[in-house]
Amino acid sequence: MKKKSGKDLSARWAEIEGEIVTGAVQGLFDAGVLVKDTASSIAPKNSGAMAGSYGVKIRHRGKNPSAVIGTSKK
Repeated sequence: MKKKSGKDLSARWAEIEGEIVTGAVQGLFDAGVLVKDTASSIAPKNSGAMAGSYGVKIRHRGKNPSAVIGTSKK
């Protein structure tokens, strides 16, 4: 088996880095949706407005994305 050089590995990493980041951010968003759905299911049901107001946003701060789950209701 031929040993790969550092140059070969750097080129391969450059090719797949975007795919890895995209997959990780999608996983983060999917986890945020699970949290949002749980929050919606346990929200007060007087009018249903609160349960339907939750949302998920992905924020990027450099290489540190985060999922923000919240509601626009007070």
